Amino acid sequence: MTRRQAPGDRGDITWVTQPNGSIVARMYFRDHNGRRRRAKGVGRSKAAAKRAVNEAVDAALRSGGEFRSSTTLATVAEEWLGGVAELVKRGVRSPTTYDVYARTLRVHVLPALGQLRISEFTPGRFDRFLSTVQSDHGYATAKLCRTVLSGVCALLVRRDALQHNPVRDVSNMERTQRQVQRQVLTRSDALRWLEMLDADPYAVRKDLPDLVRLLLATGMRLGEVLALAWHDVDLERGIVRVEATIVRVRGEGLVRKTTKSATSQRVLLIPVWCVAMLRTRREASPSTRPVSPTPWVVGGIATTSAGTCGRCGPGRSSSGSSPTRHGGRWRRCSTSRG
Repeated sequence: MTRRQAPGDRGDITWVTQPNGSIVARMYFRDHNGRRRRAKGVGRSKAAAKRAVNEAVDAALRSGGEFRSSTTLATVAEEWLGGVAELVKRGVRSPTTYDVYARTLRVHVLPALGQLRISEFTPGRFDRFLSTVQSDHGYATAKLCRTVLSGVCALLVRRDALQHNPVRDVSNMERTQRQVQRQVLTRSDALRWLEMLDADPYAVRKDLPDLVRLLLATGMRLGEVLALAWHDVDLERGIVRVEATIVRVRGEGLVRKTTKSATSQRVLLIPVWCVAMLRTRREASPSTRPVSPTPWVVGGIATTSAGTCGRCGPGRSSSGSSPTRHGGRWRRCSTSRG
């Protein structure tokens, strides 16, 4: 009784001689999905035809049945990005990570490499692409492209469609060393800044003076301050708990999410003058509102559990108190005051 082929097994080779003298080798094999398929190889001799048909079977088996050697990078990237979306739903990845990867694919990777087939993935092709991106768009963009390409190829390795990740063999990218003059905000600078904000009607209307005071008192990131809720503040003990931040998610608006890592979650001691400021704000603000500024979104901000995200208000921001928007407001105040 003939034994049934297991996935990956190969059958006997049959030979056909063409009128031009070339040899055609054909072989049946079972792919990783259990389907019986036939491969063909052509050569000037039986040995060459045998090598060709075995190489064809090797390529088909490397495709893992799910991806073939003719599958394009665009198709694989779509599935890889879907996997990132699942990680976002589980709270393992940030929504902003998904947005950054999706934009990198849409703007840089797919226009240049989207129609490249798996069989055409080589370190040389990826290296030339990354070098061009770094030359045209800078180190940070090229590094993002490399991260995305490596993730796509890693998926193919896990699915047995590639034997190794070709992105690992591209040349190292070197950041251009630039002399950056760091500016330190002195006490007199901070006082002048606060005086400017207190005297600016636009800044007062946008609730910037107290927001800046809270930033100066805690050293928190702007997104963390905007995500601060009253249940994160203990005025009796003079502390604030940093557990969330505000990000803008494409198609959803402003979202309150837990901080990127456990080390970002911390408890901070605040000075007495900041406690007094917050106490005044607390007396004038409902407990459902964020600490600063007020008002900033329709319906307040949703409280979230660890690893989950909450939309601001009914799902979209109103006037929008994103970190980016506040940066624009500060620049407007600085420009108007000279």
